[in-house]
Amino acid sequence: MILIGICGGTASGKTTLSNKISQYLKNFNYSANEISLDNYYKDLSNISFEERCNVNFDSPKSIDIELFYQHLCALKKGKDVKIPIYSYKLHNRTKQTKLVTNSSFIITEGLFIFLEKRLRKCFDLKIYLDINYKIRHSRRLHRDIIERGRDRNEVENRFKSMIDVMHNKYVDKTKEYADVILKSNDNFEIIEQVLNSFLNEFKK
Repeated sequence: MILIGICGGTASGKTTLSNKISQYLKNFNYSANEISLDNYYKDLSNISFEERCNVNFDSPKSIDIELFYQHLCALKKGKDVKIPIYSYKLHNRTKQTKLVTNSSFIITEGLFIFLEKRLRKCFDLKIYLDINYKIRHSRRLHRDIIERGRDRNEVENRFKSMIDVMHNKYVDKTKEYADVILKSNDNFEIIEQVLNSFLNEFKK
Protein backbone atom coordinates (compact mmCIF):
# COMPACT_ATOMS: atom_id res chain seq x y z
CA MET A 1 0.00 0.00 0.00
CA ILE A 2 1.22 3.47 -0.96
CA LEU A 3 0.41 6.37 1.36
CA ILE A 4 0.31 9.82 -0.26
CA GLY A 5 0.22 13.01 1.79
CA ILE A 6 -0.99 16.39 0.53
CA CYS A 7 -0.24 19.45 2.64
CA GLY A 8 -0.68 23.19 2.12
CA GLY A 9 -2.37 26.25 3.53
CA THR A 10 -6.09 26.68 3.93
CA ALA A 11 -7.99 26.63 0.60
CA SER A 12 -4.86 25.67 -1.33
CA GLY A 13 -6.71 22.91 -3.18
CA LYS A 14 -5.71 19.88 -1.09
CA THR A 15 -9.08 18.13 -1.33
CA THR A 16 -9.37 18.85 -5.05
CA LEU A 17 -5.93 17.37 -5.69
CA SER A 18 -6.73 14.36 -3.50
CA ASN A 19 -9.88 13.70 -5.55
CA LYS A 20 -7.94 14.11 -8.79
CA ILE A 21 -5.23 11.65 -7.75
CA SER A 22 -7.84 9.15 -6.57
CA GLN A 23 -9.69 9.30 -9.89
CA TYR A 24 -6.43 9.04 -11.86
CA LEU A 25 -5.50 5.83 -10.00
CA LYS A 26 -8.97 4.35 -10.35
CA ASN A 27 -8.75 4.89 -14.10
CA PHE A 28 -5.95 2.31 -14.02
CA ASN A 29 -8.09 0.00 -11.85
CA TYR A 30 -6.18 0.64 -8.63
CA SER A 31 -8.13 1.02 -5.42
CA ALA A 32 -7.72 4.35 -3.63
CA ASN A 33 -9.20 5.81 -0.45
CA GLU A 34 -9.08 9.41 0.76
CA ILE A 35 -8.72 10.75 4.29
CA SER A 36 -8.95 14.36 5.45
CA LEU A 37 -7.18 15.49 8.61
CA ASP A 38 -10.22 17.73 9.25
CA ASN A 39 -12.10 14.63 10.37
CA TYR A 40 -9.69 14.38 13.29
CA TYR A 41 -10.69 17.62 14.97
CA LYS A 42 -11.09 16.89 18.65
CA ASP A 43 -14.54 16.14 20.04
CA LEU A 44 -15.89 19.35 21.60
CA SER A 45 -19.26 18.05 22.78
CA ASN A 46 -18.41 19.22 26.29
CA ILE A 47 -18.68 22.91 25.36
CA SER A 48 -21.45 25.00 23.80
CA PHE A 49 -21.73 25.90 20.13
CA GLU A 50 -20.96 29.54 20.98
CA GLU A 51 -17.74 28.47 22.70
CA ARG A 52 -16.83 26.20 19.78
CA CYS A 53 -17.16 29.16 17.42
CA ASN A 54 -14.22 30.79 19.20
CA VAL A 55 -11.92 27.76 19.06
CA ASN A 56 -8.80 28.15 16.93
CA PHE A 57 -9.34 25.29 14.48
CA ASP A 58 -6.25 26.37 12.54
CA SER A 59 -3.98 25.37 15.40
CA PRO A 60 -2.51 21.85 15.56
CA LYS A 61 -3.77 21.70 19.15
CA SER A 62 -7.30 21.34 17.75
CA ILE A 63 -6.40 18.04 16.06
CA ASP A 64 -6.34 14.57 17.62
CA ILE A 65 -2.89 13.83 16.17
CA GLU A 66 -2.49 10.64 18.20
CA LEU A 67 -5.63 9.04 16.74
CA PHE A 68 -4.62 10.16 13.25
CA TYR A 69 -1.17 8.60 13.67
CA GLN A 70 -2.65 5.35 15.01
CA HIS A 71 -4.91 5.12 11.97
CA LEU A 72 -2.03 5.75 9.55
CA CYS A 73 -0.02 2.97 11.21
CA ALA A 74 -2.99 0.59 11.05
CA LEU A 75 -3.55 1.33 7.37
CA LYS A 76 0.14 0.77 6.62
CA LYS A 77 -0.26 -2.67 8.17
CA GLY A 78 -3.18 -3.44 5.88
CA LYS A 79 -5.89 -2.99 8.52
CA ASP A 80 -9.22 -1.22 8.13
CA VAL A 81 -10.02 1.82 10.29
CA LYS A 82 -13.13 3.76 11.25
CA ILE A 83 -12.39 7.47 11.02
CA PRO A 84 -14.49 10.21 12.67
CA ILE A 85 -16.85 12.35 10.61
CA TYR A 86 -16.71 16.09 11.28
CA SER A 87 -19.43 18.73 10.82
CA TYR A 88 -18.19 22.21 9.85
CA LYS A 89 -21.59 23.71 10.64
CA LEU A 90 -21.60 22.31 14.18
CA HIS A 91 -17.86 22.84 14.73
CA ASN A 92 -17.80 19.32 16.10
CA ARG A 93 -17.59 15.61 15.35
CA THR A 94 -20.78 13.76 14.57
CA LYS A 95 -21.65 10.40 16.08
CA GLN A 96 -21.05 8.69 12.75
CA THR A 97 -17.79 7.16 11.49
CA LYS A 98 -16.49 6.23 8.04
CA LEU A 99 -14.92 2.87 7.30
CA VAL A 100 -11.66 3.17 5.36
CA THR A 101 -10.65 -0.20 3.98
CA ASN A 102 -7.27 -1.50 2.89
CA SER A 103 -6.45 -0.38 -0.66
CA SER A 104 -3.53 0.04 -3.06
CA PHE A 105 -3.34 3.78 -2.32
CA ILE A 106 -4.40 5.96 0.61
CA ILE A 107 -4.44 9.71 -0.08
CA THR A 108 -4.36 11.92 3.01
CA GLU A 109 -4.65 15.70 3.05
CA GLY A 110 -4.46 18.29 5.81
CA LEU A 111 -2.75 21.33 7.26
CA PHE A 112 -0.50 19.52 9.72
CA ILE A 113 0.23 16.11 8.23
CA PHE A 114 3.95 16.92 7.82
CA LEU A 115 4.32 18.64 11.18
CA GLU A 116 5.71 15.68 13.12
CA LYS A 117 8.55 13.38 12.07
CA ARG A 118 6.59 10.25 12.95
CA LEU A 119 3.82 11.36 10.59
CA ARG A 120 6.21 12.22 7.76
CA LYS A 121 7.81 8.78 7.98
CA CYS A 122 4.44 7.18 7.17
CA PHE A 123 4.19 8.75 3.72
CA ASP A 124 5.64 7.31 0.52
CA LEU A 125 4.99 10.60 -1.29
CA LYS A 126 4.68 14.05 0.26
CA ILE A 127 3.14 16.86 -1.82
CA TYR A 128 2.95 20.51 -0.74
CA LEU A 129 0.65 23.05 -2.41
CA ASP A 130 2.43 26.40 -2.15
CA ILE A 131 -0.44 28.58 -3.39
CA ASN A 132 -0.52 32.39 -3.39
CA TYR A 133 -2.00 34.06 -0.29
CA LYS A 134 -4.56 36.14 -2.22
CA ILE A 135 -5.89 33.06 -4.01
CA ARG A 136 -6.26 31.11 -0.79
CA HIS A 137 -7.90 34.06 0.98
CA SER A 138 -10.46 34.48 -1.80
CA ARG A 139 -11.24 30.75 -1.90
CA ARG A 140 -11.63 30.53 1.88
CA LEU A 141 -14.05 33.46 1.94
CA HIS A 142 -16.18 31.91 -0.78
CA ARG A 143 -16.13 28.43 0.76
CA ASP A 144 -16.98 29.46 4.31
CA ILE A 145 -19.70 31.93 3.33
CA ILE A 146 -21.37 29.97 0.52
CA GLU A 147 -20.76 26.34 1.51
CA ARG A 148 -20.59 26.55 5.30
CA GLY A 149 -23.01 29.41 6.00
CA ARG A 150 -20.52 31.59 7.89
CA ASP A 151 -20.73 35.34 8.35
CA ARG A 152 -18.26 37.34 6.22
CA ASN A 153 -16.93 39.35 9.18
CA GLU A 154 -16.41 36.14 11.16
CA VAL A 155 -14.40 34.62 8.30
CA GLU A 156 -12.32 37.77 7.79
CA ASN A 157 -11.56 38.08 11.50
CA ARG A 158 -10.64 34.40 11.75
CA PHE A 159 -8.33 34.71 8.77
CA LYS A 160 -6.45 37.66 10.27
CA SER A 161 -6.29 36.48 13.89
CA MET A 162 -5.93 32.71 13.45
CA ILE A 163 -5.55 31.29 9.95
CA ASP A 164 -2.73 33.49 8.71
CA VAL A 165 -0.86 33.38 12.03
CA MET A 166 -1.03 29.58 12.27
CA HIS A 167 -0.07 29.17 8.61
CA ASN A 168 3.13 31.14 9.09
CA LYS A 169 3.94 29.48 12.41
CA TYR A 170 3.26 25.85 11.48
CA VAL A 171 2.09 25.00 7.97
CA ASP A 172 4.35 26.97 5.64
CA LYS A 173 7.52 25.67 7.33
CA THR A 174 6.66 22.05 6.56
CA LYS A 175 7.04 22.48 2.80
CA GLU A 176 10.76 21.78 3.26
CA TYR A 177 9.82 18.14 3.92
CA ALA A 178 7.85 17.73 0.70
CA ASP A 179 8.99 15.55 -2.17
CA VAL A 180 7.03 17.70 -4.61
CA ILE A 181 6.10 21.40 -4.24
CA LEU A 182 3.41 22.77 -6.56
CA LYS A 183 3.00 26.51 -7.12
CA SER A 184 -0.19 25.99 -9.11
CA ASN A 185 -3.14 23.64 -8.96
CA ASP A 186 -2.77 23.11 -12.72
CA ASN A 187 0.55 21.24 -12.62
CA PHE A 188 -0.95 17.76 -12.43
CA GLU A 189 1.49 16.49 -15.06
CA ILE A 190 4.22 16.52 -12.39
CA ILE A 191 2.08 14.37 -10.10
CA GLU A 192 1.24 12.02 -12.98
CA GLN A 193 4.92 11.30 -13.51
CA VAL A 194 5.43 10.36 -9.87
CA LEU A 195 2.26 8.26 -9.76
CA ASN A 196 3.29 6.43 -12.90
CA SER A 197 6.56 5.44 -11.24
CA PHE A 198 4.56 3.84 -8.41
CA LEU A 199 2.27 2.10 -10.92
CA ASN A 200 5.28 0.72 -12.76
CA GLU A 201 6.56 -0.74 -9.50
CA PHE A 202 3.19 -2.39 -8.91
CA LYS A 203 3.37 -3.98 -12.37
CA LYS A 204 6.73 -5.53 -11.55
